[in-house]
Amino acid sequence: MMRRSFCAALAALLAAGCAPGGTPPTPTIIAPIPLPTASATPVTGRWLITREGNLFIFDLQTRQATPLSHFPPGTFASSPALSPDRRRIAYSYYVLPKDQNDLGGSDLYIMGVDGNGSQLVHKHDQPGTSYEEPCWTPDAKALLATRRTTVYAQGKYQGVKVEIVRVPLDGSDPVSLIANAQSPSLAPDGQHLAYVPVNTDGVTNTLWLADADGKNSQQLLADAKFTYLRAPHVSPDSQRIVFGAVGGSSLTAPTSRPGERALATIFGPAVAEAHGIPYEIWTVAIDGSDPRRLTHLQEDTPYPIWSPNGDWIACAGEIGLYLIDPTGKQTLRLSTQTSGGGLAWL
Repeated sequence: MMRRSFCAALAALLAAGCAPGGTPPTPTIIAPIPLPTASATPVTGRWLITREGNLFIFDLQTRQATPLSHFPPGTFASSPALSPDRRRIAYSYYVLPKDQNDLGGSDLYIMGVDGNGSQLVHKHDQPGTSYEEPCWTPDAKALLATRRTTVYAQGKYQGVKVEIVRVPLDGSDPVSLIANAQSPSLAPDGQHLAYVPVNTDGVTNTLWLADADGKNSQQLLADAKFTYLRAPHVSPDSQRIVFGAVGGSSLTAPTSRPGERALATIFGPAVAEAHGIPYEIWTVAIDGSDPRRLTHLQEDTPYPIWSPNGDWIACAGEIGLYLIDPTGKQTLRLSTQTSGGGLAWL
């Protein structure tokens, strides 16, 4: 989605430059900064990543990925989320339609952390509807998710309706909580819900906080001037929110960390790749104070999450997998493997 928005904006700029009296803009190629792959990992554990439509376990010590699920061809699992008791995984599941006229859609499933006992929670009720980005309620009785619905009127495409819904695990119907919003993250203490509104142009560039039921919403970082913002997640102690963002020029950002250039010289630069909008990882206190930019990654659509104790932040991007110190003092690229469909810390 971000790539499409970026390409549309670029096309508009090029069109403006080619108009009479206009000056064609100079193309700018955005590439990842040099960042070595770490030779050792300062913490043990396992991550749940997505590859080839399946869920894989990525071991932090060996940095090898082994399959957890074995879904059939033409199916795609994404957005894994761990239950509060760390025994179940919620995920979004898409099946490629066999009929080219079928818009398809994504359903919500849960399974055990051992990969067994897959169970349907809620199936999309009409073509073109998808349930994405699930997160668990603290009592584990429901999931919050982004619901996208393709809207038609008299056979003509009208757009996509985006909303945050509550999906009970008892089989009852989903309940809409917040309209024009996506990427829900409930605080573990059950007090707050972080999310990203979607404006009339389909752009997500602000961070909001509401009560757990979606009421009493308020904007955080109103003066941050982010261009895009994505994937907020509340910390285990419910005190901070991590997210990916582009821009934020009005906020203070750290300078390059000592030794970063030296490490890049020793290990060599990252392989140059086609790259999209450069995101960085930020955190902010739950009340909107103390914003911190943690990284200098220039990653494309990163997805950050907290470790179970909050001592580290894991991040999956389109260039690699990263381990980030929440104080901003250290960022390690652990692998050039990727997980475009989300991330969970087992």
